Amino acid sequence: MAKLTDEVTKSISEYQAALQLADAGAEYNPGPWVVAKKISRILFGIWSQGVPAVWKIAYEEISGTVFLYGDPRTPHARTAGWFSQVLGPQIERALGPTALDQLDFSTGEIFHIPGWGDKMPDFAVISQSRRGSSLACFMLEVGYHNEQSMEAIIDEVCLWHGYGCPVIVGIKITDNTVDATAYDPRIEVLAKRKAMPDLRFHLGQGSLVPCTGPNTHVIEIPTSLLLSRASRSAIFPSKVNVLCIDLFPLQSKIRQWVLDCHMQT
Repeated sequence: MAKLTDEVTKSISEYQAALQLADAGAEYNPGPWVVAKKISRILFGIWSQGVPAVWKIAYEEISGTVFLYGDPRTPHARTAGWFSQVLGPQIERALGPTALDQLDFSTGEIFHIPGWGDKMPDFAVISQSRRGSSLACFMLEVGYHNEQSMEAIIDEVCLWHGYGCPVIVGIKITDNTVDATAYDPRIEVLAKRKAMPDLRFHLGQGSLVPCTGPNTHVIEIPTSLLLSRASRSAIFPSKVNVLCIDLFPLQSKIRQWVLDCHMQT
């Protein structure tokens, strides 16, 4: 136990040093970082209760490997918070004032993926009508700065999707590499929805289809993927069957958060 704690402390220290190097323009090593190997699941479960909220962890049960994710910077944390703020009111409007009683919003919770291990998403929505499942009905994964590449975000989205989570959104935010004073980040988005085509968006820096106004880049989520038909009918027989997440206001927010983040450094 003490050995694992020491390894985690060392890894977090190395991660913070990497952030400082990145600010200075030096090369850095994108996460996730391997914290320890050949760790039992019981030991991982005990230790994971004390992980600070800004850090995310995962456990690959075949190799017993513990991975460390996380980014304490504003754009990462607030992107996850933005989805919580947007989804709540939309669900309430679509399904009525008691709909949120059937759903739980979660950050920092560990979900077990049989055959793979345990992982924390950045944000999750859990349907009470799906309590027999070990996965939520909506997952969000966010990567910023030197935390992850878009390829790693895609792998995470596919991991949740492959097990059966019906809606997963992955977002990678990358600082402007053309003009360091512009703070126009590259924002890449992948949305996977059960039995529906994938959605891919590229916002901000280098976008071939710029997001210049509302309702041009939208993630549509059928309410049937969040709640069962019986639950929806019992709550509110609404004609609104689709939630619409407009990415234009998120793009504006991320630009401001990135600017604020750089102004503080």
